[in-house]
Amino acid sequence: MSEPEPTGDETLLRAFPSEVRAVAEQVIAGLPAADYPPVGDVSHSNHKKWDAITVHGEAVAIPSRIYNPTTDGMRGTADAETVRACLYSRHHDGHVRQAALPTLLRSETWWAIPFVVQLLGEYVIEICDDIAAYASDELPRHPAFEAEFQSFCADNPSFIALTEARARSYWAEYYRREHLWPDTYPALVALTRLTTPRRER
Repeated sequence: MSEPEPTGDETLLRAFPSEVRAVAEQVIAGLPAADYPPVGDVSHSNHKKWDAITVHGEAVAIPSRIYNPTTDGMRGTADAETVRACLYSRHHDGHVRQAALPTLLRSETWWAIPFVVQLLGEYVIEICDDIAAYASDELPRHPAFEAEFQSFCADNPSFIALTEARARSYWAEYYRREHLWPDTYPALVALTRLTTPRRER
């Protein structure tokens, strides 16, 4: 007998490691009801099955898109705010995803890192610009968090390869005139920064 399909809340909960599941469960319970259930998995593609994403050795499954309306005035602990930003970074509206990003970057939270990396494999260049600027200017001032990014990238070569392939595809399709060479495209600039140890730059 096949296992039942997870509910929308269960799908969202699987995006977080066990250490933060209790907080995530509370945040998810407080979200406005979604217009549609979450869809996809950021570690899947149409052409092949890629390895699961792991954070500190624990597998997570992050949805490609969520459809919960945004809401103002919801506040909580720092972890709760970061969980909420992680979830809204998966929102179907690119403006909502971009608005969630600063909270993820300020949090310096290891379990938020795959949500940041995923944004580099998407088509909104303004978000990629924000991450590239952060990776070049701000992140080096926070060596412990920089080390967490390096560790995540080293532990997830399959996801990094998939993200780079997606970034190159968007560059070739939409941004080749603006960025003649791929090594100037913000998403790929950021990926290089995040995956290359400082001693090798």
